[in-house]
Amino acid sequence: MNRTSAGVVPCPSLENLVLKRIFHKGIGIDMMLGNANSACLSGVLLACVVATCGCGPSSGYTNIDGDWCYVLLRGIGDAPIHEPLHADNETFQVFSPVGYAKDRHRVFYQGRAIEGAHSATFHVDDDEYARDQQHVYFQGVIVQRANPATFRILAYPYGKDDKLAFCGTLPMTVDDVGSFRVIKPGVNTHSSVAGSDSLGYLDNYHEELDPKLDLVYGTQCRARTDNQKFQGPIRVE
Repeated sequence: MNRTSAGVVPCPSLENLVLKRIFHKGIGIDMMLGNANSACLSGVLLACVVATCGCGPSSGYTNIDGDWCYVLLRGIGDAPIHEPLHADNETFQVFSPVGYAKDRHRVFYQGRAIEGAHSATFHVDDDEYARDQQHVYFQGVIVQRANPATFRILAYPYGKDDKLAFCGTLPMTVDDVGSFRVIKPGVNTHSSVAGSDSLGYLDNYHEELDPKLDLVYGTQCRARTDNQKFQGPIRVE
């Protein structure tokens, strides 16, 4: 039921709302957006929906009857999906509610096991970045050719180690890693499944990539060295 009071914008009926999933730093956020005739702003709409029907973002790790699972929010009116992790409950550790977790055998990101991750040496740097003795991870995907011993995080989504600079999971060709710096941090990233680039953004990208690994990178971020400029992972004039 819609509720109206002084100074409060009434919510449109649910049939006039569209569920939109917005990806911000790798996390899907479900928002209810009105149609073109609606006067409500998306933020007001979201607040109204939560207030009137008690629904909102609720994805994340949870323990149900002693077993860990990952909850996926599907949409308004739909029951959440509970995906069992089949984890070792005694050693399971959550680093971020919707990000990284691990037990003594496996490492997870948003409920999916990270293939080949080494649990014993795995630790988290922030919500997006983590590392083990072999690899650096960004949003649960291996940062290709990154050295976990020397890697450091720059402004989102850039990083660098002692030899290379990176945009998300992609290595970049830069003339001087020492002077590499971020000019404009990004907000969102684009993901493509292994062996593809659904945006076609990487047509001018010439680094060799492992075809078995997914790709995660930014397109609206900017960086430079003293002599080169980059948008996302690609050099620009």
